[in-house]
Amino acid sequence: MFFNYLKLAWRNLWKHKLLSFINAGSLAIGISAALVIFMIVHYDTSFDKSHQDADRIYRVVTESNSGGFNMKSAGVPFVMVQHASAELPEVEEAVFFFRNYDEVKVTIPGTAPKTFLGENKGIFADSSYFKMIRYQLLAGSLLPLREPYTVVLPQSTAARYFPGVSPEALVGREVVYNDSIHTRVAGVVADLKQPTDFGFNAFISMPTLSAINLLRPQQRTSWGNITSASQLFLKLRHGASPTKVGAQLSAMPPIRKNQAANERNQFILQPLEDLHFDSLYGIYESRVASRSTLLGMELVALFLLLLGCINFVNLQTARAGARAREIGVRKVMGSSQGKLITQFLGESLLFTLVAMVLSLLAVPALLQLFKGFIPDGVTLGLLLQPAALGFIGLLVLVISLFAGFYPAIVLSRFEPLLVLKKQVAGRAARSWFRPVLTVAQFTIALVFIIATIIVSQQTRYGLTKEAGYRKDAILHATIAYSAKAADRKYFAEQLAQVPGIKTIGRSSQPPASTSSMNTEIAWYEGKEEKRPWCRSNTPIRTTPIFTSYSSWPAATCSLPIPCAKSLLMNRWPARLVLPVRPKRWALL
Repeated sequence: MFFNYLKLAWRNLWKHKLLSFINAGSLAIGISAALVIFMIVHYDTSFDKSHQDADRIYRVVTESNSGGFNMKSAGVPFVMVQHASAELPEVEEAVFFFRNYDEVKVTIPGTAPKTFLGENKGIFADSSYFKMIRYQLLAGSLLPLREPYTVVLPQSTAARYFPGVSPEALVGREVVYNDSIHTRVAGVVADLKQPTDFGFNAFISMPTLSAINLLRPQQRTSWGNITSASQLFLKLRHGASPTKVGAQLSAMPPIRKNQAANERNQFILQPLEDLHFDSLYGIYESRVASRSTLLGMELVALFLLLLGCINFVNLQTARAGARAREIGVRKVMGSSQGKLITQFLGESLLFTLVAMVLSLLAVPALLQLFKGFIPDGVTLGLLLQPAALGFIGLLVLVISLFAGFYPAIVLSRFEPLLVLKKQVAGRAARSWFRPVLTVAQFTIALVFIIATIIVSQQTRYGLTKEAGYRKDAILHATIAYSAKAADRKYFAEQLAQVPGIKTIGRSSQPPASTSSMNTEIAWYEGKEEKRPWCRSNTPIRTTPIFTSYSSWPAATCSLPIPCAKSLLMNRWPARLVLPVRPKRWALL
């Protein structure tokens, strides 16, 4: 019987092609938006959910207050990892890694050496990293990470560096970083299949960090030196309180010993699931999602679906008079109200299925059209996942019931006597529900139109506003952190000879870099020593070609006003200037 209703619904749909196209088209627009938005939301909310015991993994971040001035960093002191694992019983595992923000040059030796430029997703780690973030080992071993100059490569990186070579044959091969760091491949691991922010393309052994002098001795031993490159993750035991563990970290004797009376240094445990949505501390040069943005997108999808359903309801009830004779005949022939409701719900289901097919055909075009606004990991393959298939089925069911229930009730209530007297249209017109739906439909549409105009104007303003400099005329190049002063001087001299370069400026990081570093400075007011923390920021210089290659720019520090006044009154002795060896050059 139900298939007979679907057959009748299809005949009715085909008979009124224009009306059917408007109905299915309006639903298809809402469903297409809902599918694309679902894919984005599902993708962003699934980051790092597949790790074992992900709910017990936290990143330790730093918040400092010195004289009322707040500083935040995603890093911790380098020496904290040993104390965190040894002194806190609530900590089951402690994993530390050092993030290299520099872009590096990778060379694969051989008869025809291959070079890869701009590689900047490697970290310095040891085998404990793989105990918390589980990878499948394809070949080799992780134990050599205890030795300097060894590296473990993910499968995708290994395939780029050594195309066509099996993981087993890669073990022992040489990979050279920045022409001077010769490493040996100790193992190959499979790439993480689920969305993750741990998308690193190389795991260099932690002892290599000291062997190449990338980390200065002060950074390795000082509790007052914090850089966002030093990342500490803790896996807590079952039932442990992250708030309590954070308080214990903040109360460690070395922390209390190195802070002044007006300072408050606090370590906070950030849940692993929050990393992908963290715009405050950053996540390794990766795209940061926004929960508020995702919520806004969900509301947009909901309202678009609501518009389509309201349009369907209005069009179906508007045709009540045209279908009155059909309904009257069916009732005279013995059809009950329940059977008529089933018939009209079947029509609603058919319209929704047609709209769903149109939507699935439109989704690839939408993904391509809005490619610049959609995360790279959102592909058509997401629609084949069980969660997406369940969402599609639920969407069809809900829309069919929501859009078809009210028209089914209205149309099935027609009485044969009123049909014969042609009084149906008058009764249907007196319904209060249709005007409410119409007003709601126009209100939602107007809100969308106004919001679109505002967003487009704001976007145009941001793209066309004068920035104060020519963005298309600024470039930056990278020099190895360990490069010698003579090499830097030679590099600058060669740049000065390049036609078209007007000005050369130096900085430790480009202005848009997410890298930060907190350190402590010291001076005396009489016999009292002051040791506040400050944040090192990127110095911006646009001077002519260097006049002195031996005097490197000093890091600028954000200081609370009392500290700044004190430094100015004491004329800031030269020993307080914090030199930073440039790792990037801005070519103006």
